[in-house]
Amino acid sequence: DEREHRIESRGITISYHMLCTGVLITIGAAWLGWSAVVIVHIVAFAFIMAELSRVVVELHGLRRGY
Repeated sequence: DEREHRIESRGITISYHMLCTGVLITIGAAWLGWSAVVIVHIVAFAFIMAELSRVVVELHGLRRGY
């Protein structure tokens, strides 16, 4: 319904911001000359943290009821 759609949208928005932050950190790491292995790990960590933040925000929203 509308409430679930708002909660999902909030989760996706926060997840998107987390992922963009990870991309910026990755660009900075590449610019500083860090190894490719570290850069791949940063990207993987950014994806994992973005997805976890989405799930946490959605669960929190559903539990609180708004």
